[in-house]
Amino acid sequence: MTGLSMLFLGAGASAPFGPPTMQELTVACEGILRERGFSDTTLSKIKDSLRGFGLVPDFEALLTILQSFALPEREVRAAGPLTAYLAHSLSDWIPPLKEPAQDVVELKRLLTEKCSKVKMDDATRHYDGLFSILGEIKSIPYAARAHASLQGGAFLQSRGINVRTQDIFTTNYDIIIEQYFDCEGMRESLRTGFIHQAVRSIWNPKESYVWDDQRSRSTNLVKLHGSIDQFITTAGIEKRQAPPSQGYYASEMLEEMMIFPVHEKYATRSPYFDLFSLLRERLSHEPVCIVIGFSFRDEAVNNAFIDAINTNRNLKLIYVGSERANENIQRIPQIAKRTKVIPLSFGVHDECINQIKSALETWYPT
Repeated sequence: MTGLSMLFLGAGASAPFGPPTMQELTVACEGILRERGFSDTTLSKIKDSLRGFGLVPDFEALLTILQSFALPEREVRAAGPLTAYLAHSLSDWIPPLKEPAQDVVELKRLLTEKCSKVKMDDATRHYDGLFSILGEIKSIPYAARAHASLQGGAFLQSRGINVRTQDIFTTNYDIIIEQYFDCEGMRESLRTGFIHQAVRSIWNPKESYVWDDQRSRSTNLVKLHGSIDQFITTAGIEKRQAPPSQGYYASEMLEEMMIFPVHEKYATRSPYFDLFSLLRERLSHEPVCIVIGFSFRDEAVNNAFIDAINTNRNLKLIYVGSERANENIQRIPQIAKRTKVIPLSFGVHDECINQIKSALETWYPT
């Protein structure tokens, strides 16, 4: 397989355009929980229990714990035998809560509100710049010093940008990429894993995604952690079409919002198994993956990168990760030598686009 066709976007790829960083989201989350009756003692106990085992007490971790409080039997089974033993041993492992299910709903409502505030003009300008330089690259060096042709590709004709098809993987909940493709009427070229059935858009990755090397006008978007516009309904997993401002996020719908719980084991369940299988498959073949704004805190994603580095000798990574990039990459030192680190923030420093281009054209792992 030839060609540059992978982008991996973390929260840092969206934060400059409005959606919160994980840290900002966590602070807001704690504020909501306090308003709903969580004492500082309870919150400290939850956070200390995570830190004590080297886990980060961020929004995703707090949401996972609250989902366990709301549906304890289901979540204990999913977490495994040790969790079952500990839960059985500690009769008071769930703190007294008035409405644990509603606590989950309120956090998802918070997520929706925060991720819907987007500066699309800024996002469009920076993604135009990114896709433009990717369209200019004619060949790329990689570990074996071979060259991969970037012939063909999708044409963003309305902007005059010649951009090769990009397969975009993201852990973000926001819908910036979808809105980017909507801005200039390019939506038909974006494949999200959903197909239209009457007035609904239903999860069907086998029919929606296009992975054939001969494709010329399709961009596959794979959202590994769910999204603020994806829900479990009677029809299956449904992508809602109305914008959040129209108020269709009722409590009963928010309850079923597709948000990834932070257990490695959940990656064995559909749809997450399907999504992570796609990530692993692409990493096993591609010569380059450009990683933007990801902090390498997700165990399932980290394992996919580690396995890909071990099996795909041609793979190199280009990591745009803000001033903490060098610190972040050390969370998985197994991939550090195959990664070109650019310690600049996408959407903040225009220079990072030029550095991505330079890395694509001239850099390869030694």
